[in-house]
Amino acid sequence: CSSAAIAAAPIYAAARLAVIFPAARHPRITEQRTAPLIFRLAPREDRLADDLAAVIRKRFPGHRAAIVHDRSAQAVRLVDAIEAALARDGIRLALREAYTHGEKSYDALVTRLERSEASVVVIPTQPIEAGIIARRLSERLPGARLIVGDAVAVPGLEGLIAALGTRLWVMLPW
Repeated sequence: CSSAAIAAAPIYAAARLAVIFPAARHPRITEQRTAPLIFRLAPREDRLADDLAAVIRKRFPGHRAAIVHDRSAQAVRLVDAIEAALARDGIRLALREAYTHGEKSYDALVTRLERSEASVVVIPTQPIEAGIIARRLSERLPGARLIVGDAVAVPGLEGLIAALGTRLWVMLPW
């Protein structure tokens, strides 16, 4: 939690203790350092869209990219920023699609992804939906690369993560 990390940093600094915040993404954590031993492992949230666009451009040149999201305000802001960053690089999305949270099946969404011929699919969503969508994509688009949030590292998805191997990129915060 970035708010807790920002509040805790001065306390750790006053005690002269090193602290590493593994998931806090707010830029203030390292921009306004209260001590030299305050660190953050997670990417900065204000640079995420540009970083992701750079990964798609550099690691997957010529691939068709698609983004699916859960309609939340946070997801829409992130997807808007990713799409704008890709557009600055001259890359148009093959598909930008929203779905309804909690659906029993995402087969229609996966069918639309198939039709778009996307070979890179960004899924900035909650772990349950990401797992379901990623599993169906791995079955129906076996060559696709999936870029998902670190939230997929939850119990129950270990088999999917192992099966996807190098086709799975975990880099988005969620």
